[in-house]
Amino acid sequence: QKVKPEAVSRENSSRQKSLACRLARHGLVQLMVLHLKMLNELGSTKKLSGPPLHALFQLSGALRTIAEIPSISSCLAGTRSLLNGTSPQIRETQDSEMIQLELAGPLLVRAAEMCIEEPEVQANVIRTLSVLSERPECCEQLADGAARLGILLGSISETSATVEKGLAATNRLGYILGNIMTRWDSARLHFYSNDVSMEAILNALEFYANKRFTIKNQMGDSVVDVLTKLVRVVANICVNGDVGFGLSNKPPLGEILLNILLKVKGNKEPEMEELMFATLGALHNLSYYYEPSDNPLQYNHPGSMAERLKDICGVLCSILNTDGSPARSEVARVLGNMTRNGMTRQTFCSESGLKILIRCLESDDVELMVTSCGVLVNILGD
Repeated sequence: QKVKPEAVSRENSSRQKSLACRLARHGLVQLMVLHLKMLNELGSTKKLSGPPLHALFQLSGALRTIAEIPSISSCLAGTRSLLNGTSPQIRETQDSEMIQLELAGPLLVRAAEMCIEEPEVQANVIRTLSVLSERPECCEQLADGAARLGILLGSISETSATVEKGLAATNRLGYILGNIMTRWDSARLHFYSNDVSMEAILNALEFYANKRFTIKNQMGDSVVDVLTKLVRVVANICVNGDVGFGLSNKPPLGEILLNILLKVKGNKEPEMEELMFATLGALHNLSYYYEPSDNPLQYNHPGSMAERLKDICGVLCSILNTDGSPARSEVARVLGNMTRNGMTRQTFCSESGLKILIRCLESDDVELMVTSCGVLVNILGD
């Protein structure tokens, strides 16, 4: 009887997962972490090359394979306390295995730092880190090194021979940082408090925002993908009130977000719309914690959101006035925060904001009507 090729593929995949579970139960991850520690110690004394470098490449790939198997956790749970005797074998428990996977994260961050001159090995390590960041218990360990990941991101942007060559690693680092900043408030504060990491991510944002948005590498990573990831990192960092207030006056973040809006508005490609929503999300969080003031002396940070508020408001009005734009309700939500400021209210009115609001209130889109009411309340206060 003939067996369909896809059935064979599924059977082989099932066997591989079963083998991985059995190896994990017998201490595979512990051994991997041990060898990773040894390679890190070696790399701290001299540059890795030859067999040790190849071993790091293979080791990071094997760790990624283990971390990608969802059934690893369940198979470990099923073997809890199987070995309770005096056997010298490693006790097979889910908790023990999870701890070892957690330890792999910080070690891989250090390994990625050591391989700055070996882009292929470094890219493989970063791929593994991106998979680990999807597991909550591993992401928590990575949160302590968030600032180091930001610095690493900056170094890759600066040292890549071409824009295309840095896209894959930068895209994945943005994904890792996004996962961390979504979950851990302590990471948001530590990252913001580290001047080097903040400068690195702002430099990376500015670098890619000034490149052609059509640039892609052979694997499909694009400048737009990278910008979307990095802008989301900024948006998630700004969930913290202190950070959101600080970044609202931080140059050149306002200039960068304004330039992105100008490039993506009116473009209906899914990637560009996704970047627009990410940018609006960042502006929403920044403007939520921004302390409005009608004192012009406050705007002494050229390129910050506070200083570019009028120009940003003008672009937002243009998007809000565009029928069929999927971002109109989100734009109105951002303007609801920004129009708490008297200068922004004047700008809004000079851009025919009241006429635009009337059109929004006559819309069949309930969410757009509700968010527009928030802007109207601020405007009518004058």
